[in-house]
Amino acid sequence: LFEDNCAPCHGERISNPNNLFDLKLLTKDERARFDKSVREGKGQMPAWEGTFSDEEFDGIWAYIRSIAD
Repeated sequence: LFEDNCAPCHGERISNPNNLFDLKLLTKDERARFDKSVREGKGQMPAWEGTFSDEEFDGIWAYIRSIAD
């Protein structure tokens, strides 16, 4: 999911090629911030609520955390 939907802007392995918010800066305690931003959209990022299931949001968060930690 990340590769197809997030990587075009946030880069493969959250490398931040487009000078967008650096996902590596999200700490493990910021899940609520992640959920709000991704579900509702923020700035140039569209809202993804209704596009992904809760389990898919969990998977994207787990992927980000696996790289950021």
